[in-house]
Amino acid sequence: MYSAYMPDDNDLHFDAIGEGQTAKEAREDFLAVVDTFRVDFPEEIAELEFDFAYDIPDKPNKVTLAAMKEAEESKKLEQLDMDNFRNFVDSL
Repeated sequence: MYSAYMPDDNDLHFDAIGEGQTAKEAREDFLAVVDTFRVDFPEEIAELEFDFAYDIPDKPNKVTLAAMKEAEESKKLEQLDMDNFRNFVDSL
């Protein structure tokens, strides 16, 4: 589950949150919520621009660390499935 939200320190009269199974869905949901506020706050929304960013943990979890170690030490790495990778990137 992904989410998109506005920072708490904004000077607007509304907050928006979007959720989705992918980052792309969360972004689209967020923008749809913002659109619902256009009726009540047209001047504020006309000037808005959004920057979307990912929250990335400071350090990897145990599973990620183990995968990184295996990748560094292994001679038998799996080949990257480019179609699957492209689908993943498109979902962001």
